Amino acid sequence: SDPPVGADADPEEADESSPPPADEQPETPVGWATEPAPADDEEDGDTEPEPEDGGGVTGGGDTDPVTATDADELTGYLEEDGPLVVELEGAIALDGDVQVPSDTTLVGSDEGAALTGGGLVVDGADNVVLTGLSFGPDDTAVAVRGGASNVWVHRSTFTGDDGTLLEIADGADHVTVAWNRFSEADSALTIGGADDEPGAL
Repeated sequence: SDPPVGADADPEEADESSPPPADEQPETPVGWATEPAPADDEEDGDTEPEPEDGGGVTGGGDTDPVTATDADELTGYLEEDGPLVVELEGAIALDGDVQVPSDTTLVGSDEGAALTGGGLVVDGADNVVLTGLSFGPDDTAVAVRGGASNVWVHRSTFTGDDGTLLEIADGADHVTVAWNRFSEADSALTIGGADDEPGAL
């Protein structure tokens, strides 16, 4: 049949500046994703950003890991001098907030690694990695504050009912939050507060 009035007679001669159809529109990346992934990593589709830390977030580094299966073991390890790598196994019910010191890595050793009840507080600490964890707190799951810096929170799951699941405020700086899942909360992520000075965060 004849083309609609006003249509180009030859589709191949159509204006190339016109946007492609909706199903062909390229995705618009944001943040770290504005830089294309290296060619070597394109096949697995699982390229992860490096932390925006200004100096290298290593946590406990290559320190031999220790294993925590309950709250007493976890808090006991975190009271020791770092560097420190703690692997969490199973469901751990925290009795309130737990302080995470500098040069520490907390990692879930299996899919069942979960922290419930309380949360983790990175207060003034430097060089902290939280990865592969699952949080089901009564309030805030992770609070990064007090001028904490070089903190990397990634590949973790946050689920809660009230409050903010992840809070970054009070002068915290050089914090990377990537590849996490948030659900069932009033607020997933809070960055900054009324008292924060410009220049951080």
